[in-house]
Amino acid sequence: MFCDEPERSGPIHAGFLGPTSYSAIFSEHQSQLDVDLGDWSRDSGDKDDSFISTVSRPSKDLCSIDLGVRALQQLPSQDNCEKLLDRFFRVMDYAALHEPTVRYAHRSFWSRYGGCLASGKRSRLACISEELCDNSQSVLGTAMPDNLEQWRSSFTDSRFRWETLGTLFAIYGLAAMSFSDCDLFLESQPESLNDRKKYASHMERGVEACVLLCDNVDACNDVKVLLLHCALILQGYCVQSGYLLWRRHGSLVAAITAMGLHREPESGRSNFPLKELRRRLFIATFVHDKIRATFMGRPPLLSRHYCNCALPLDLSDEDIMESEENLAIAKAKLDDNGWNQDGKVCSATRARAFMLSSLLRDEILEISLHPSSQPSEAIICELRSKCDQVYSQLPVSLRWKSERLASTSASSYYWQIFLHLEFLHSKFLLDKLQALCGQGDSQPLLDTARQLLDVILVLWKSRDCLWDYVQCDFDFLIATYGAPSAGVLAIELLKQSKTPAAIKLKLPRSEVVQNLSVFICCLDWVRETDSGFALCGRMRKIIGHILDSILDPSPSVPSPPIEATSPIDVDIPPLVSGPDDTDFLQWLDAIDWTKDPMMDLN
Repeated sequence: MFCDEPERSGPIHAGFLGPTSYSAIFSEHQSQLDVDLGDWSRDSGDKDDSFISTVSRPSKDLCSIDLGVRALQQLPSQDNCEKLLDRFFRVMDYAALHEPTVRYAHRSFWSRYGGCLASGKRSRLACISEELCDNSQSVLGTAMPDNLEQWRSSFTDSRFRWETLGTLFAIYGLAAMSFSDCDLFLESQPESLNDRKKYASHMERGVEACVLLCDNVDACNDVKVLLLHCALILQGYCVQSGYLLWRRHGSLVAAITAMGLHREPESGRSNFPLKELRRRLFIATFVHDKIRATFMGRPPLLSRHYCNCALPLDLSDEDIMESEENLAIAKAKLDDNGWNQDGKVCSATRARAFMLSSLLRDEILEISLHPSSQPSEAIICELRSKCDQVYSQLPVSLRWKSERLASTSASSYYWQIFLHLEFLHSKFLLDKLQALCGQGDSQPLLDTARQLLDVILVLWKSRDCLWDYVQCDFDFLIATYGAPSAGVLAIELLKQSKTPAAIKLKLPRSEVVQNLSVFICCLDWVRETDSGFALCGRMRKIIGHILDSILDPSPSVPSPPIEATSPIDVDIPPLVSGPDDTDFLQWLDAIDWTKDPMMDLN
């Protein structure tokens, strides 16, 4: 990294304390105790009711200032940053990022520090770094400020912090990933930054420095949680899987729970805009947790059992900043479930839908990842019905139909497909679990796999219309939704070609072979600058090898007599058809897509 991690200093803050904590008994009976209990979340014992703490600040160390200078040197020019910011809000959608607040932070940073940054002098950069270090050592409280402006001013303008700059760094990096490799913006950059991966990685180094610098204070705040969220998303674009990415995800979840964003307070002072933004931030983390846990096959780090955060209302970024009178009018236009009735789709609309999907996914992961789980057929069928029910109750503007492309904006169509894939993937996981548990044959699994692959191919065929939106996530969509469904279909085709007399399951051979061939083209389309390039390349080898085995089988060779020293038979077993036939799905689970395929499928 840039230099050794700065030494942590300042008061210690315990953060959110729940009903089993050491202080709970006193807090729950505070009204009966004739004593001021103070703020239990401050282990230092300092009592401070202000939103911005005025505790004595520790002296800055030279390492922090030097690290800050190096971070500032990573910044693009102001003109490039403005282009990146505009690009981000035009083609990307993150409910956790409130556009008016982000744009205000961007303007305030360049207005205050633009001249010093343009000079490029190290001494002037050191002055900026020192001021940001000073500001970042002030602890932002977790209590609700009186209004959104007070909250915003606590981390912008003269109080600009490393957390704020790190979030901007991440946004610039995410915007860079949305460009095509031949975009004029990238072509105008020096060689070290002239492709999307290089540019995003350059911004990620700035993010890393800011994370280290704001870790200097042992406390958490809204902006730091936002920084960790954006840093995780950016790193996911640069490195699709890996231990460091999983560890960063853990850090984000730790920050979310330390802030108490998973447990919405039942009473107390309420700043509606900030309350809504905190709900969006929690939901963004919860949704990412379920997607990441599914992708890696690991237990999620956030469970619905310990969370009571309500869905944000279906209001735009501008609506939640309105006056109380106009806000009341906007709220009155929502239906009883909090959805807008105008057919409009904003960040909050999509966040609500993905949260509903993720709550279902949490239930599915709970029974799928449990080491000794044997869910009954009734439980699986009930969850499958819930998937259909929840999806059918979403606003029409969120539900996907292939024929809508001509009458729907590219952005809306892309997000409809993404959401449809999420719900369909949940049903795929349930069908797979049902087959593994020996509850009937695998016809439902094959049918759902065909649907999943069909939708992926629609995305591929519509790529020209959806270019700006598809190119960022295409490798992820392919790996998450395409590979499992294509794998199920390819292996069943292989089995049917080897033992045609034993065919019991319906699978249109010609259609599936054609779709798998097109899917291989999808895998070929993934670029070297995509984080999933190597992963998709390995998938292509495996599925391509299976197709070759089906379409151009090797001539049969009589098997030699089996001797005691012969290796065991590794021929692929038939697809699941009964209680004792689960080898196929276990084999599919055992494929390590992160390693080169060494299997002999002939």
